[in-house]
Amino acid sequence: MASKLPERLILIIVALGLGGCAQVNSPQGGGQTTNSGTVSFFLRTTKAAGPAAFKMAVSGLSMADSSGNPVAILGSIIEPEMRHMELAPTMISQAAIPPGNFSTIVATLANPELTVVDAQGNVTQLTGTTTPSVKMGISAINIANTLSLAAKGSAGVMLDIDLEQSVARDATGNYVITPMITATQANYSETDESLVDDIGTITTVSSGSAPVLNMKLQSSGSNVTVDTNGETLWSADITELSNLQAGQTIEITADMESSGSYLGRFVGSSTAEMPTTYEGLLTKTTQDSSGNTSFTVAVQR
Repeated sequence: MASKLPERLILIIVALGLGGCAQVNSPQGGGQTTNSGTVSFFLRTTKAAGPAAFKMAVSGLSMADSSGNPVAILGSIIEPEMRHMELAPTMISQAAIPPGNFSTIVATLANPELTVVDAQGNVTQLTGTTTPSVKMGISAINIANTLSLAAKGSAGVMLDIDLEQSVARDATGNYVITPMITATQANYSETDESLVDDIGTITTVSSGSAPVLNMKLQSSGSNVTVDTNGETLWSADITELSNLQAGQTIEITADMESSGSYLGRFVGSSTAEMPTTYEGLLTKTTQDSSGNTSFTVAVQR
């Protein structure tokens, strides 16, 4: 029997060697047609006294239709970042699929790595081969969810992870990850997902006075679509929109639309000298004899 995780431990789970976050997909086997609807998946975590943040590889995501047939949502492995409920959820996938009625979501999970930060600020990296080790308690999870998708319609699904109930230790002290996930229909007003001064590389760009940019974000590896319109602000160094091309690095500020795409508020050329930034948990502060202060951070992103 797995025991409850001690509340004094702060846990960060990250995937091994797997990149990417939110992803827009046209998965094979989904039977995409001109009447296809769009479904977007969002992810967040409940509050927990011990665990603070959580990353995990999702190697498969599908929905079962009314006949029990699986409809693929993901076309590749993703590594979603899971945030607490008081913060904005993360969009992990968006896919065009045939309309219909769906009842179950199936997620396939893999390869966790656990970073444990104790009360003294000591950080320990745990894997499947360390002592103690960390492993998935299950490799696939079925999540009950009733969803009706109309032809050419759109729908959102919010996946909530009970973080405190998902992490436990077995009789020998090893960590076992058994995600406790529930699903509800997402209200786009609660997703409130924005990009603020994000740096990314353009993968494709459409022509016209209001181009649509597909880009890969530098911070997370996410693939996102950014629409523009007459109110989008452009930096002075982008003198002609025709200068935008695949492979170019740009800076973007944008708000999420109900479709799951983003509407650009500002687009500018990226500054190469911009410093690298990290987000994480402050675990320790020290001060030397000269009064210089240094910080130890367990990096989350």
